Amino acid sequence: MTGPGRAWLGMVLLVSGMVAAACTVVSVPGSAPVPGPGREPAGPPPPEARVPERAVAPDPASGSTVEPSGLPVRGLWVVRHTLTDPDSIRTMVERAHQAGFNALMVQVRGRGDAFYRTHWEPLAESLPRGEGPFDPLGLVLQEAHVRGMRVHAWMNTLLVSGLGPLPASPLHVVNRRPDWLAVPRSLARDLFVAEDDSGLPQALRAYAEERRAGLEGVYLSPAHPKVQEHLHAVVTDLVERYPLDGVHFDYIRYPSPDFDYSRVALDEFRSWVEPELRPARVRQLDAAFRMDPLVYPDSLPGHWDEFRRRQIDELLERIYRSVKRLRPEVVVSVAVVPETEEAQ
Repeated sequence: MTGPGRAWLGMVLLVSGMVAAACTVVSVPGSAPVPGPGREPAGPPPPEARVPERAVAPDPASGSTVEPSGLPVRGLWVVRHTLTDPDSIRTMVERAHQAGFNALMVQVRGRGDAFYRTHWEPLAESLPRGEGPFDPLGLVLQEAHVRGMRVHAWMNTLLVSGLGPLPASPLHVVNRRPDWLAVPRSLARDLFVAEDDSGLPQALRAYAEERRAGLEGVYLSPAHPKVQEHLHAVVTDLVERYPLDGVHFDYIRYPSPDFDYSRVALDEFRSWVEPELRPARVRQLDAAFRMDPLVYPDSLPGHWDEFRRRQIDELLERIYRSVKRLRPEVVVSVAVVPETEEAQ
């Protein structure tokens, strides 16, 4: 789960730091589920869906849910488009309950935005404005918990803008901190010496648009310390504010093996690898670095790969430990790449 990859086919649960189990994903007629993490809905759900038996019961002491021993999680992926209207949310929860689902994986962070109340990121642009805007996640929790269903906050972690127009809000991280964005190798040299980062989001969106078969959009850099701080704050705020049963991390990866060659990532790699090298080697690389900012990763590909993997590992580990300190009962899960070669 630590390297760049394409899409994920399942969900693993992190329990006491260990991989525990996967969940079954099916569709409910009339709702807007997504067929697994890392994907967008390709069309309307099928007209029929196999209905499993219900496998969850309310916990009177906590007001949340408990699962009878040995019975599987039956989870429904609920995409953010379902969360823009209170009636849509109520219909989705009721139909999921009738169909026998016991867990909802609710996409509360789609593209660096929020389908819940927070001061860390802007409200999703698709949500209605005006007086008294409703709280989508709060309503899902209210409707689901009364029916004995669990709710997991599904978060697109590093993907913060798609292939359409860039976010409009000046508070959105893409506009507020373009220096936090992941950069592909082919743009790295020019961007490393650029004095102004304001054009970076548009350049990255255009880069992804030209490669839309393999790239979903614009990503944050996991190697940027400020990005790690921000994501940690977003998640801990969410867990503190809402009685969630779980938090699920999607797109917690690099866009592709060609990323991240951002200025900060290259500087962080140099600092990270320096203690591993002899002083003479550092002096040699530093001299070349003045002419070519890619000399460190190009000269030390094994160290570079390890550095990139560690950024994802350390980000997830830090968030996991904080969530468990705040609320030990919350399940932390992550979408992973099933193919070993792609996950390197």
